[in-house]
Amino acid sequence: MPPPEHRSASAGRAAALARHQTLFREVNDRIRALAARSGPETTWEFFCECGDLCGQTLTLTLEDYDRVRAKRRRFVVRADHEDTEIEHVVHRHEGWLVVELGSGARPPAAS
Repeated sequence: MPPPEHRSASAGRAAALARHQTLFREVNDRIRALAARSGPETTWEFFCECGDLCGQTLTLTLEDYDRVRAKRRRFVVRADHEDTEIEHVVHRHEGWLVVELGSGARPPAAS
């Protein structure tokens, strides 16, 4: 078991990650609503949902983004933006990844 100071740092990191992911998921959901008008194969720029507030964008189709959003614990991040202490890579794509929160991390509220 990790020492208490490491557990609290990990818990703090997990809480910050959840807040950041929730913020970018909300923005991406608004982009998704606009994208829905153009068809599933059109590409759109979605924001990286990593915990670092990087503000970088990823090019995905609406269909790709919908597949990620089908599971509440999954997020889209740029390659190398995953936080391996809290999440694991589920799928790899060119330039972006689908990550899933580990069992100890709390997913954002459903939107």
